[in-house]
Order: sequence, then C-alpha cells, then structure tokens
Amino acid sequence: MHTNRLTNLKRCGVVFLLLFGLSSPTKSEIIIVVNSIPHYTPIQDTIFLAGTFNNWTAEDPEFMMRKQKDGSFVYVFKEDIAAFEYKFTRGGWHAVEGNKDGYGRDNRYFVYDENTENIVVTNIQSWVDLAILEKPQLTILLEVPASTPHDASIYLAGNFNRWNPQDPEYKFDKILADTYLLKLPPGLDTFQCKVTRGNWESVEGRANGKARKNRQIALLKDQSTDLKMTVESWEDLSYPLSIYSMIMLFAVFQGLLLIITLYSIQNNNRQANSYLSILIALVSLSLFTKIAAYDRDIFQNYPKILLVPEFIFFLYAPLFHHYIQKLITNKKKNSFWFWISFAPFLIFILANLPYFNMENQTFINREVDSDFDFFFSVIGACGLAYNGFFWLRFKKLVQYIAKSSDDSHSFEQNLTYLKTVLILLSVCLLLWLSVYLVGFYGVIVEKEVLWIVETLTDSVWLFFASINFILGYFAINQPEIFKISEIEKYKDSNLSTSDIEQMKTTLERTMQNEKAYVNSQLTLAELSKMIHTNTHTLSRVINDGFGKNFFDFVNEYRVNHFIHAAESSENCEKSFLALAHSAGFNSKSSFNRAFKKAKGVAPREYLQGD
Repeated sequence: MHTNRLTNLKRCGVVFLLLFGLSSPTKSEIIIVVNSIPHYTPIQDTIFLAGTFNNWTAEDPEFMMRKQKDGSFVYVFKEDIAAFEYKFTRGGWHAVEGNKDGYGRDNRYFVYDENTENIVVTNIQSWVDLAILEKPQLTILLEVPASTPHDASIYLAGNFNRWNPQDPEYKFDKILADTYLLKLPPGLDTFQCKVTRGNWESVEGRANGKARKNRQIALLKDQSTDLKMTVESWEDLSYPLSIYSMIMLFAVFQGLLLIITLYSIQNNNRQANSYLSILIALVSLSLFTKIAAYDRDIFQNYPKILLVPEFIFFLYAPLFHHYIQKLITNKKKNSFWFWISFAPFLIFILANLPYFNMENQTFINREVDSDFDFFFSVIGACGLAYNGFFWLRFKKLVQYIAKSSDDSHSFEQNLTYLKTVLILLSVCLLLWLSVYLVGFYGVIVEKEVLWIVETLTDSVWLFFASINFILGYFAINQPEIFKISEIEKYKDSNLSTSDIEQMKTTLERTMQNEKAYVNSQLTLAELSKMIHTNTHTLSRVINDGFGKNFFDFVNEYRVNHFIHAAESSENCEKSFLALAHSAGFNSKSSFNRAFKKAKGVAPREYLQGD
C-alpha cells in the first residue's frame, strides 16, 4: 500500500513538472542504465530512448544508448530535465519494450531529486514484436463426424477474431478424410472458440445434437502445444430427435394418456387423482419444454423456454406430498400450510423475472457464454434441498401408513406402491446430488467432467419421468389401494373399567362364535358394526383391554385357529398355506410373520415341538 502511494506521488510530480515546464538546476548527471535485456534480442539491434524529451521519437540518434563491455546499456542526459516519461525501443514503435508477458507496458517516468544521485538502473523485460515468437504455438488436430460433407471448409471462430465464422486466417487444412489441422498464431494460448463450416447455422454441436457451450482453451505451463479436438455433431446435420429426446417425448405422451385415464376412473380416490393429474400434467410440460429447448430453431426464436423446465423443482414435491395425503385419508387439508409449501415456487418465479425480461439476443449470447451456469446451479441446489426435505416427510408418511394400518386393518396393506416410489425418489435424489459432487470434484482437481455431469443430469430427468409411470400405473390398476381411517382414540373418555370388561366379553364371544377373523379383509369398522359399537370405543377396548392393536388382536385368533386346524387329523392332507388361508390370512408371508410374532417360532417348528 505504501509503495502504491509513493508511485502515485511520483507520477503526479512528473505530470506537474511537464505541464508547467519547470526545471531544476543541475547538481548531478541523469544516467539511465539497462542491466539486462531479453535473451532473444538481436545482437545487431540498437536500443533507443523515446519520451517527452524528444517528442516520443522512436529512433532518435541523440538518444541512442551505448553498449558497455559487461553487456549493459547506458545513456547520460546532457541537458537538465526535471521530469520526463519514457520507453525503450529498438528503433520503431513496433519494436518497443513490453511487460513480462510480452504485451505493452505503461510509460516509465523519472523525477529529478537534487539530494540524491540521479541514476536509474533497470531491466527490459520483453520486446512486443519478438516476445510473441517466444510463446508456444498451438496446433489443433481436429476430428469431424462422418456426416461432415467431403468438400466442407472448416473454420475456427472465437474471441480472438470477433467470432467470425468464416475467417480465412483460421481455416483448417484437411489432412485425412475426417481429420483437419490448424496452426494458431504464436501466443494465442487462452481463448474461447467454436468450430464452424462457414456460418453459425452449421456450427458444431454436442453428441446428442444439442447446442454446445463455447470451448474454453487455456494452455497450462509445460503442457503440450498439440491440442486434439473432436466435433461431436453439426447442428444443421444432427437428427431432429436423439434417443434420449424420443424417450422423453414418449414420457410426455404417456403422461397425457394417464391424465385422460385417471379422469375416467370413478372411485373413492377421485380427489387424490385430481392432484395426481395436475402433477403429471406439470411434469409432462416440464419434460416437453426441456426437449423443445434442445431444438436450435425453437431456442433461437424462444430462448427463454430454457427457464421453464426448472419450475418443476419447486412444484413436484409439495403436490406429490398432498396427493399421498389425500390418497390415504379423508382429513381436510390445512389451507395455510398447503399454500406455504408453494412459497419456494413463488421465490423461483421472482428470481427468474430479470431473465424473462431480457432481450432474446442478449439472453442467447449470455447463455452461449455460460453466464447462466451459476444461476442454474444455485436453482438446482435449492431444488435438491427442497425435494430432500419432502422426501423425509414422505418417508415418515409411509411409516405412519404402516402404523395406522395396524390400528384399523386385520391384514397387511400392499405398500409396494409407496415403497417403490420412495426408492425411485431416493435414486433420483442421489443422482441429483452426484451431479454437484462430480462438478465440485472437477473444479477442485481442474478436470473436464462436463460429459459425466450431463449424463447424470439426463439420468435424473429419466428417473423423474419414470416416477409418473409408476404413479399412473398404480392409480389405474389398484384404484382402492388403501385408505386410512382417522381414529380419534379414547373419544369415549367416560368409558369405565366395567364397561371395557363388558365390551371385552362381547368381543371375545363374537370372535369365537361368529369367527369374524376368518374374513381376510376384516377392518375395525366392520367388526365394530358386528358388536354394535363405534370404532373409537372398539379401538380403546382392544388397546386397553387386551394390550394390543387391532392387527395383532385379530391375527392372534387366526394363529390359534390355524394351530387347532393343523393338529386335527381331518386336515392332515392339507398344506400349511391352505390352513392359513382358511384361518383368514391372505398371504404366506403375512401368516409366517404373524405366527412368529404370536408364538416366537416358525409354524413348523412350533408344531414339531408339540
């Protein structure tokens, strides 16, 4: 900081003395000494001083520096000059000194100080006309796809030639059927570029036919000057639809069919299916706009379509959660929390408004220059966190369903649907997270991982689309998959102990005499009707009177029925599974689990022990 202030003071002093023509009395000579010059300086060249003292004449014999025996160069000013600015040249402004990187440097400056020896000892770091020849010269070996016309002219366009798509100075030479060669000017080692066939309609694209980002070239120290590049496709010669795009469009088409089918279903889940239909419609719209953005003509005319697909990040999770809630219960939703769950979507819309208001060409240019990458990364990360939060809520909801089922059903509900969706969502979120982990790894180790990130991103969208098929399939094929009854436990708070004992007796008589348990679909509501009470009272009697939930209570009767039947000689020819079905079990797995829970051992082991 101190050095910078001193430098600024000196510069101001030079300007002041130059403007007012002031000079100071000579007390010592002004000597300029150049200790070293670039190693590539031609031996025969002469070094001159050019500055304010000679109207910046680049080759003034009066200011020619004298070469010394030790290789240094010296000039002694004969006249008194209080302050001046200057540079070193080799006889012309094309051969002026440069900075350490070989580019033009600021003027040097001198202020006379009568209290010190006015000797300037310095070095010349480079010559702008020769330094570039010392820099590496990149050679690009380019491979083009088989679809490239045999007589095509290939060019390199970039920020070094104002993105001219047909610059003859940067035309590739064809050396093989699909291989081209281009030697770049020395010193051109950091730039952005794309390969074209002479215009922007025939610019290179990615393997899937989508527009590719600008290539970022930066030659590192000790890196080879031979650069291999591959054109994966030409935008004007790419197939209109890749396999990936066709799969996504098929998902959109299937989504529309599912919506029509869901609205034709008449069942108790109709209200839940309305949520599902809206969800599938929004996902289909998101998938369609994502595919549409890949088309060059659509993107050129409607570039902001690129912003549309991401809206689903903040709509999918809350809509899906409300769908599942409506599917399993008739309880009215909390309107406040329902609308609060869509607040992130509103924030997303507000964050996108500046981009929607941007001019189309400006938007396209910024997208091509990767200016939106950080914005999309932040949006994706927020979407990942938001969906992860709802995944945890969904997991708790599945656990709640399993527990609630035991309180109101005597059979195991088929939770395959929810568990399958939960697994798919888990895979989707893990792939989504891996996109960021791989991208972060690429930044840390400075490796190109774009193709991995894009593959993972495409996989996320494919899994995302597949979840809708699962939702639609189960909604159509198992329309009455489950419905959890809301039980207000112990509503009858005035139920005395004697009342409970009396109800226990009635319940045991019903179970033994009428064998209500052999009904494999027995529910709490059905059994309460059989003993002429309500579900609240019956639930309390079973919980408090027997110390069990409804599921375990009924299955204990079934297990005892099975044991009795298995020990009877009349059933010696029947299989365990047949006897289990006759006892009211609806599957082998549920029978084995219920038996082991009730008796502590497997059925066969129990009977052999007896």
